[in-house]
Amino acid sequence: MKHPLTADRFRIWLAIALLAIVAIGSFWILEAIRRSDVEGNSRASARSDPDYYVENFNFIRLSNNGQTNYRINGERMTHYPRSDDYEIQQPRIKSFSAEKTPLNIRAERGVVEQKTQEITPKREFDQ
Repeated sequence: MKHPLTADRFRIWLAIALLAIVAIGSFWILEAIRRSDVEGNSRASARSDPDYYVENFNFIRLSNNGQTNYRINGERMTHYPRSDDYEIQQPRIKSFSAEKTPLNIRAERGVVEQKTQEITPKREFDQ
């Protein structure tokens, strides 16, 4: 005995079909977003790459009276725009002060974290 397709059964099957289309569409959109992140095409992943670098640099900080406070030089300095940090390879830091003993620092790698109001947690000072 066959049951004819009634209006109630038609609405139920139509609702199931629409729900299936929405579910499949959602999975397709999620996969497209995931694929763009893996390929590096998303805006967030592109901004995590360095935006510039300087090789064999020499940075000198002067005091208000024109005397050298400190000098930083290194083989390579790379800037990361997302965190506004600098990574320095082979940093050499020399501090000059009339009141304090001169300071010499050498390392394989150094990171300079910039003072900022926008990044969480916000940084009050350069480090």
